[in-house]
Parts: sequence; structure tokens; C-alpha cells
Amino acid sequence: MRAPRQLLNHVRVLGYSVWLAAATLLAAIAGLGLAGAIANSSYDPHTNRDPAAQITIAALALCTGLGALSFAIRGLRGRRGPNGLVAGLALTVTTALLILLLALVELLSGPL
Repeated sequence: MRAPRQLLNHVRVLGYSVWLAAATLLAAIAGLGLAGAIANSSYDPHTNRDPAAQITIAALALCTGLGALSFAIRGLRGRRGPNGLVAGLALTVTTALLILLLALVELLSGPL
């Protein structure tokens, strides 16, 4: 009876470790996106038409990425909370979608 419980614990730790790695990667990408958006924040009608939108989207992606990272760390430590898994996965998906939106905005606001 003890072996299935230990196996489930190992699977849980593996799952949270993978989620932690993915959340870390997404938060790092969002942070680099924010740094890049701030570095290229000068307005140019031909190459950078909306720097404020890029900075805003990148900052939101970084905030949600850090939130997802926090939920993953709490889950790995065993302190999930009432809606920890669902909220953390929602933040992870939101971070990924915001990074895709940031890439789309950067492509669309680039050179004409």
C-alpha cells in the first residue's frame, strides 16, 4: 500500500519540477522582452510605431510569469493552497499567450 503513495509523490514532484522549469523559462523570456521593449522605446514612424504597447504587454507578461513561478514553487514545496494548481496553470498559459502577443505586436509595429 505504501509503494503507490510513494510513486504518486514522485510523479507529483516530477510534474511540479517540469512546471517550474517551464515557468522559469517563460518568466525569463518575458523579462528579456521587457528589457528589449524598454531599450527600443523611442518612437519612429517607420520602425517602432507603438513602444508603449510593447512595454505594457511585456510588463504584464513578466508579472504573470513571476506569479506562475511562485505557484510552481509553492506546489513543489507542498503548500498548494485552495486553487493553487488551477490558478498557477492559468497564469502559465496567460504568460505564454502574452509572450505570443508581444511577438505579434513587435512584428506588426516594425518596418513598413
